[in-house]
Amino acid sequence: MRRKKTLLLTICLYLLSGVSIATAGEPPRDTAQSPLHFVEAVKEAMLRMAVVEPFCDTQQQPMPVATGVFVTEDGGVITSIAAVAGAKEIFVKRLHEERLSARIKAVDQTLGFVFLQTPISVETPIGTASGSSEPGEWVLVTYATDTQTEGKHEMDIFPAVISSTEATARFSGRDFDSMIKLAAAAPKGSAAAPVFNSRGLLEGVLVATRECSKTSDCSYVLHADELQKVVENLKAGRSNRLGWIGIAIRTLPGRDAGVEVAAVMRGCPADEAGIEAGDIILSINERRITGPAALKAVIGEFPPGQKVELKIRREGELEKFDLTLDPRPLSISTPCPVKRDDDSRD
Repeated sequence: MRRKKTLLLTICLYLLSGVSIATAGEPPRDTAQSPLHFVEAVKEAMLRMAVVEPFCDTQQQPMPVATGVFVTEDGGVITSIAAVAGAKEIFVKRLHEERLSARIKAVDQTLGFVFLQTPISVETPIGTASGSSEPGEWVLVTYATDTQTEGKHEMDIFPAVISSTEATARFSGRDFDSMIKLAAAAPKGSAAAPVFNSRGLLEGVLVATRECSKTSDCSYVLHADELQKVVENLKAGRSNRLGWIGIAIRTLPGRDAGVEVAAVMRGCPADEAGIEAGDIILSINERRITGPAALKAVIGEFPPGQKVELKIRREGELEKFDLTLDPRPLSISTPCPVKRDDDSRD
């Protein structure tokens, strides 16, 4: 994977004595402001970032740390769903403070964000940019790592160039316009990381990295203005959940239609509707399924509770199955619970 004109800066945060910077490579020559200038600009903003520490169980078996951003004064944090999915306990801390317990308040599964409520007060959340930077300008993707120095998590800063401020990207069946597109693949583990401009203001939050050509990847950032709309819903406890039928699938080599059901999860909608491993899903609500991506996109367009019709080929015969979508679990590896009359899931 090729990365052009990028520089990795590792920032080791010590108590309150300041920031120690280690650089690798030469700073970019085609920008008026150096990465060191950037670091000074974002240093204060970084103190309003959050380190998210999820644990697999109550014995505190650690999972990889994640990056969060404080978005409300009463301790609301935005981070990546993937980072906390399956966690039994979640802790959040500011970079120089002790960690405190957090809980999931709401999720946006289309963008892959989760809103964590913490008891941490933040006088002023990170300042946001008014209007996007221009294509060709440099920004910094800033994210937490598992590496620690003197008990403090290190922060990595990844500079990237904006290639577009009007990019369109599709997530879970929905098109998002006016995305910020970065001409580089953001590092692994930086999902939902804040992206700062040269003034230390929040340009947006990283959503995903995708292949842009045969030789390079690019990253998509949700602009701070659009992020604020998402935050308002999540802060109010309004989740954006995707539909789910509860199957594992595999592609059909040499065929341009349908996906094969590899496994059916017990208690999920597909199981209750009678779908079996080996069935070929041809369409959903008359929408043709051409492969795994099409299946995910079509299901993603429907909310939980939506009734859909699946057209299936089973042993050469065409059959139809009706089912009602469940909310998609945060962790796909988590089996669906068996439904009960008192099931209060959202």
